[in-house]
Amino acid sequence: MSVKVDIGSDQLTFSVQGIDKLLTFTGSISVPWEHISSVCKAPEINRKDIGVKLVGAGIPGLIRAGRYSGKDGLAFWDVRDYDKALMFELHDERYARLFIQVEDPEETLSRINDALSKKKT
Repeated sequence: MSVKVDIGSDQLTFSVQGIDKLLTFTGSISVPWEHISSVCKAPEINRKDIGVKLVGAGIPGLIRAGRYSGKDGLAFWDVRDYDKALMFELHDERYARLFIQVEDPEETLSRINDALSKKKT
């Protein structure tokens, strides 16, 4: 199941859908634009270096959902299909990284990068 991404004027909101709310123990995450360092497609994630699952579900090859603690800090995951995943690098937030599966990663990434570029000008 994909995460719904709402692009607001002052923040991005990630709404976890369906059963994934139970698997991740999360309904939504909101991040102010100024706390987003970078966003990229994430199909080449090193799947062996994701850290230790703290809360959530993790079945290799099927789903990674919830909170994980890794060498870069706390990360939130909701990914079943790595080809549809985006990685958000954050600062001054609870999570250092978000790994989010979206329906159309190219379109979502384009919309987010457009909004980010407008925030920087």
